[in-house]
Amino acid sequence: MQALTVQATGGPEARDIRAYRLPSLLGAALAAAACAWAAGALFGSRAGFLAGALMASTFLLSSEAGIAKTDALLCGLITLAMAALGQIYVRLRDERRVGRRLKLIFWTSASAAILVGGLTAPFIIGLPLVTLCVADRRVGWLGRLGWGWGLPLTALIVGPWAIAVTIGTDGGFWRGYLADNPLWAALNGREDWGLPGAYLLSAPLMLFPVTLILPAALVAAWTRRNEPPIRFAAAWLIPAWIALEIGP
Repeated sequence: MQALTVQATGGPEARDIRAYRLPSLLGAALAAAACAWAAGALFGSRAGFLAGALMASTFLLSSEAGIAKTDALLCGLITLAMAALGQIYVRLRDERRVGRRLKLIFWTSASAAILVGGLTAPFIIGLPLVTLCVADRRVGWLGRLGWGWGLPLTALIVGPWAIAVTIGTDGGFWRGYLADNPLWAALNGREDWGLPGAYLLSAPLMLFPVTLILPAALVAAWTRRNEPPIRFAAAWLIPAWIALEIGP
């Protein structure tokens, strides 16, 4: 995506760093739009607008939008996948029909997120799936996500790149990826330990202005925890947050 935006804005000869930041800006915009889409579908249009606006204006995401690296784009793609997944989950819980469009958005954006962020996407998307199955004590809805064509679609999207990079580097990419990947490094104890709770302590700054409504959100999450949309939102946020806090 950086190659495309650079080529479209004068080419590498122009030596303009702003062109390399455009994918991050688009990724942050996608994250906010996907958040608004999901919240609007699950909680109403007013909540959707507020959720999207707050997401876009958080200190963390608005900062990442101006940095020429993968995080903002990865955030946008994962948020889009989770936005579709949330609507699928709520509809299946209510015994309503789920169209192919939502499933296609889920699988396509999740596959693109794997291209951008590797193991991060399955980690963030997989934890809520496991959490919801445990909390609901039911796994039947999980089988209706379209695995029969979703996994082949993922292979079709990720496969060509995986084959090309394997041939092009004689397998060296994968050795380097496993050595440098943060999740792998954490599991092998090669990452330095930070203070557990560091993300929580920094959240008032990083999530501002969402910080102002967090107390009300926590109360709503607990008192309305049995409602499918609230349960999905909690399953999206809490397990991954805990896992990242206790990891190196």
